[in-house]
This record gives sequence, structure tokens and C-alpha cells, in this order.
Amino acid sequence: MTTPLRDPRGAGPGSLTVTAGSTFALLDPDGDVLGDHAVHGAFAYDRRIVSLLDVRIDGDRPEPLAAALDGPETAVFASRIGGDGSPPLLLTRRVALDDG
Repeated sequence: MTTPLRDPRGAGPGSLTVTAGSTFALLDPDGDVLGDHAVHGAFAYDRRIVSLLDVRIDGDRPEPLAAALDGPETAVFASRIGGDGSPPLLLTRRVALDDG
């Protein structure tokens, strides 16, 4: 069962929080970590372990379509790219954390 997109920690509009014990990630609505918010990233034991995650295809950022939590430790993101004379590409990303 999925839970709708929410922002429980006030990390910015549409931010998504994924947690697994003492490990957590604060992500943009498209699943990226762009540094727009100082608190975004992945953290383990009070240390930031990911400060930038920027997915691009041919230099373009995918357009976010949907995001949802699939339990507290997993998030699923759907995006699309293309469509300029070619069929659009659907990109599905799953972010899953493990405490450790």
C-alpha cells in the first residue's frame, strides 16, 4: 500500500522523507537531491552521505509525474522525458534505505 506525497519535516514544498532506523533521506518531489534546501540529502548516524543526486537524460531533467511512499523506508518516483518528436520515456525510480 502506498502513502500520498507528504512533507512531515518541513524540508520544503513537496519534499519526501524516507526513514530506516537512524538512516533517513530528504528528497525533492522527483527523487533528486539538488542542494536547493540545505537539509536535503541522505543521512546515516548524523552524517550526510549523499548531498547531490541529479538524474538527467541527454542533459535534460525528467518531468516529475508522481511520488509515493511504499512503507517508511521506500519511495517510488515516476517521471517522463522526451516527446519532442519522439515517444516519451517513462522513468521509474525506487529509493530504498537500510539501517546500517
